[in-house]
Amino acid sequence: AAAEAAASRGEEFDQQTALQLLLAKETRLLQTLDKLRVNAKHENKARHTDKALGNMSQPKTWTLSNGKKVRVLLVHAIVLVLRWHLCDCCTQLNSIRAFVMQGTM
Repeated sequence: AAAEAAASRGEEFDQQTALQLLLAKETRLLQTLDKLRVNAKHENKARHTDKALGNMSQPKTWTLSNGKKVRVLLVHAIVLVLRWHLCDCCTQLNSIRAFVMQGTM
């Protein structure tokens, strides 16, 4: 903090202060990278899950014994997608609740 204050005032500082300033900047950069990595992991997981559930919920084409094809919409696949969306909504509400609680403390 002292090194950053000296740098913002344009004052000269010794090598130790310069190293402290550099360390502080590197630490902030690493923290930012970690946050971005965690966010990307969550987004990729959600995207992958949405894609998989979308594929599962599509109507299936079954071939009957007489050779005719029938499109079938499986009820359990629809229920699975609805449960996923409900779970996602609950997760978002918990995140909002945690954010609001941080502001009240």
